[in-house]
Amino acid sequence: MRRFLLAGLAMLLLASAVQAQTSSPPVDLVRSFYEPGFDEDRLPLSPRLSKLLEAAIANSKKHNAPVTGLDFSWILNAQDAEPGFDKTLKFAELKRSATDAAVRVTFHNGREEELVYELKRSVSNWVVDDIRYLRGTPASLAKMLETGAKETP
Repeated sequence: MRRFLLAGLAMLLLASAVQAQTSSPPVDLVRSFYEPGFDEDRLPLSPRLSKLLEAAIANSKKHNAPVTGLDFSWILNAQDAEPGFDKTLKFAELKRSATDAAVRVTFHNGREEELVYELKRSVSNWVVDDIRYLRGTPASLAKMLETGAKETP
């Protein structure tokens, strides 16, 4: 009996931990991408975006040249960050449902930038399904990676 109580308590604690992780607002995840020392290679990607990235990387290796979608910082929409850009960061949750969310990020990095992260809920957390770049020439990371997977540099 005691073993069942302990097992039940362990399951309850595990469920609480999972619930706390999945109930964290999507804006908190996106904000973490801009913390000092964040490694962009650790960006949590949806299966769809991961497949597009893998295909673009394979094409880049095949041609031994960079392809569209791989030659810039996705979170900056630029090559590098200017000193102090982080002081201009603003975050806003645009929408959230049980399965989808959108978070807008604006900042100044040599020019005004506006990015919208399209997020999907995975089993235990939110993952990036696309990033839309709204200033200058509007673009979508997913579309860029799709192009990069097919193009001949």
